[in-house]
Amino acid sequence: MESELTSKIEVLRQAFEDKLIERRATMAAGVEDISEAVDAATREKALLNLENIAHQISGSGAIFGHKELGIAAEALELACRQSRDDPTSSKAAENLMTCWNGVVGLIDGDGTA
Repeated sequence: MESELTSKIEVLRQAFEDKLIERRATMAAGVEDISEAVDAATREKALLNLENIAHQISGSGAIFGHKELGIAAEALELACRQSRDDPTSSKAAENLMTCWNGVVGLIDGDGTA
């Protein structure tokens, strides 16, 4: 029974890891959308999308053995929220990019966070 559960968890972990590449691409497009947004509503939507994906990764990362990635994704989620709360803040924008780079580094496997 325990090995069956372990096997199912391993399948879920592998699915999470496989989906990370897709999520990374979606997040990269979202970061580009944020930087190219021509109005506040478009920027807000892009930030919300990025925040939601970061939230998914932060929750699942820790569960499937990627604690550092989960922490970095949570920081990105909070940075998105800060950027939405203060859209003219250069500090919030800089923090958003720092957090984004940390998540990407962990997904890409170079360990930067």
